[in-house]
Amino acid sequence: MKLKEFLNTGNLGPISCGLSLEKVLQQFGKPGHEKEICNPPGYVKEIIFNYEGLVIWFEQNQISLYGLSFTDGNQIPPFLNPEGYFPLGGQVPMVEFMNYLSEEQVAFRQRHPKEDDLCHVFTVGGVAVEGREIVWRLMKPCPGTERWRRKMNRELYRVAPPDSKWL
Repeated sequence: MKLKEFLNTGNLGPISCGLSLEKVLQQFGKPGHEKEICNPPGYVKEIIFNYEGLVIWFEQNQISLYGLSFTDGNQIPPFLNPEGYFPLGGQVPMVEFMNYLSEEQVAFRQRHPKEDDLCHVFTVGGVAVEGREIVWRLMKPCPGTERWRRKMNRELYRVAPPDSKWL
């Protein structure tokens, strides 16, 4: 799998939106780290799998967000068969990565003012390039999910639903 393919298509090797939690476990085995998010009433239950530098979020046992985290020490899992350039180590300047997008002719757009502040740009494949001066993560939010809604409209990212007693 090449990084350019992920950025252009949104598919990360065999991983794509809607894949079930069961299928992920069958294909890749138990993750190195698993976390369940206990959201307030009115929000969906979320589960996060971490396979080294691969992060997969689930809502209602379906993939809702997935991508690559480039913090220190993370590696691309071998089962993704990585080929070529991957900005590992948490030290890749955003300017360098934006140059990579241009050189590889990966189309992208700037984030809109209402979209998640962590997103620098979105590629043609719907992958959010997150970070400030350095690239932190490349994440693909799945359309129609809570994670997608939060990326597309930061005003929806709140601790609890507006009608909740949690406010």
